[in-house]
Amino acid sequence: MKNLIILILLAHFSNNSLAQNYDYRIISFQDEYTEIDSFHSILLETQGDRGWIKKFDLNFNFPFYDSLHNYIYCGSTSGCLFENSLNYEIVLMASGYDFDIFGIDPNNIVSDVRYKLTQKDGIKALVLQYTKVRLISDPSVEEYDSHLNFQVWYFENGSMEVRFGSYNLENSPNYVPGEGFYLFPNNHPPIYYGPEMGIRNSFKEDVGIGLDGPYDDYIVDNIGGYLKSLPPVGWVIRFERFIKSSTIEEIVNFENIFPNPTTGNLYIEPTFEIDNLEIKDITGARHFFVYQGNKVNIEHLNPGIYFVKLISNEKYIVKKIVKL
Repeated sequence: MKNLIILILLAHFSNNSLAQNYDYRIISFQDEYTEIDSFHSILLETQGDRGWIKKFDLNFNFPFYDSLHNYIYCGSTSGCLFENSLNYEIVLMASGYDFDIFGIDPNNIVSDVRYKLTQKDGIKALVLQYTKVRLISDPSVEEYDSHLNFQVWYFENGSMEVRFGSYNLENSPNYVPGEGFYLFPNNHPPIYYGPEMGIRNSFKEDVGIGLDGPYDDYIVDNIGGYLKSLPPVGWVIRFERFIKSSTIEEIVNFENIFPNPTTGNLYIEPTFEIDNLEIKDITGARHFFVYQGNKVNIEHLNPGIYFVKLISNEKYIVKKIVKL
C-alpha cells in the first residue's frame, strides 16, 4: 500500500508540476514574419463573435513556470489563462481587437484570428495569428483601413514569442507612438488600453515578468507593463523559460562598463572571467569583438543604442550603451 501511494503521488506530480525551479527572461531580436497556412479560423468558428474565448487543446504538455498544461484558454484581447486561474496569466500584446464581420466570404477571409498546431525549429507549438485586426473603437478604419498583424507562439519548451507583422496605424488616433493604444468610448475621454506585455506565475501571483516602454528601450520588471511603440516587421519579443540555479544564465544591470555614452573605447571591469564578448544593435544584428585587456574599440559602429553581452561558460550579463 505504501509503494502504491508513492506511485500515485509521483504520477500526479509529473502531470501537473515540475521539480525544477523555473523562471523567465525577455529577449528581443530582428527576424522575419511568415504568415501561417492550413489554419483554423476563429472568425468562422465563432460566427463573428468579437468577444470570443476558446479552449485550445494542445498536442503537447505546455510548461509554464513550475506547472504543466495540455490546454490553454485565449481570447479576443490576446490574453490567455489556465483553468485554475481567475485572471489572465499571459498578456502578450493584450488589448482590444476587432475583426471585420460584415459580408463574410468564407473563401476570402481578410480580417481574422487564425490558429494552428505546428512546429518551429523542431519544437511543437500553438500559434495564434491576429490577421489584419482593428483596434476597438478606431474611427479611422473605414477611411484609412487601419489595422495590425502579429502572432503569439506557445512552445513545447515553455517559451513564448510575439512576432510582429505589418501594421497601418499612421492615421489612427488609437495608437500614439511612445504611449501605446487607446480606446475611445462613446461620450467619454480616451482610455489607455495597452498593449500589455507580461506573464505571472499561476500559483505565485507575486512572481512574474513584463516589459514597459518602446520596443527598443524597454525596462523589465516583475509586475508587467506596456509596449509603448510598435517594432518593425519581423521583430520578435521572446519570453524565454529557463531553470534558476546559482550558475544559470542571468541578465543583470552591469555598471562597470564605461564611459557610457562613448565615442570610441569601452573599458570593462568584470566581476567574473569573460570568455567572449558580443554587441547587438537595436535590430538584433550581432557585432563580434576580440576581448583583450579589458578594452574594446567600437569607433567604427554607427551612433545609436547597443547592448554589450559579456559571456562566460556559466552565465552572461548585458548592459545597454550609447555610441555617440
